[in-house]
Amino acid sequence: MKSFRAAAERIVRQEYSSASEPLRLLGAPEARPREVASADDAWQMRLASLAAVGAYDGIVLIATAPTRFARSHNIADPLAAADAVSNMVHAFRRYGTPMRVPASIALADGRMGASVWAAPLNGVDGVAGTLVAVRAGRAFDDADSRSVAGASALLAIELAQGGSDRQDARTRREALALFELARIGLARPPLEDRLQSIVEMLAGTLGHDLAQLWILRAGGSLRLQ
Repeated sequence: MKSFRAAAERIVRQEYSSASEPLRLLGAPEARPREVASADDAWQMRLASLAAVGAYDGIVLIATAPTRFARSHNIADPLAAADAVSNMVHAFRRYGTPMRVPASIALADGRMGASVWAAPLNGVDGVAGTLVAVRAGRAFDDADSRSVAGASALLAIELAQGGSDRQDARTRREALALFELARIGLARPPLEDRLQSIVEMLAGTLGHDLAQLWILRAGGSLRLQ
């Protein structure tokens, strides 16, 4: 009897010690931290996460305001996807709801996405664009329109926040440039040297590829400094 009890205790201890591995295999895979080194990395991660949540095989974001750009996840040609929904823009403006798109979009993994939904980014003031969700091998149903609309609203918020951040950074840069202009203007070096410093500062600080300074002469003509 004791040998049976001892064997049973050993089995129980072994089950407890090995239970974590089966549970880990049955649960969600462990996510490895990703390095986000640029805005492109951040957008790729956003779109990949939305595709996973919505069970989309591919996703495209086409923004026209507050900035113009296109981002995608698992799409072979984002420009082709943009062309596929270009004829839906007027319908978006009229109805403002997600719509099925009669088109096929090639995915980056080699499959063909034959079920396409598109939604306007109309949930936030100042944001305009289109979200395109693609599935291969299975169709969207009417209930999916809510998930596509929700994803478009989240992306609209991200675009609005990104535009606000860019505007704040631009405002700070311009304020610092004005301060530097005033400092150079009040400096002691000869005027010729100060004018050259002003041109270099305008070209470097404000991101211009070319900066020129023209001096108005007494007779009304201009001279390139």
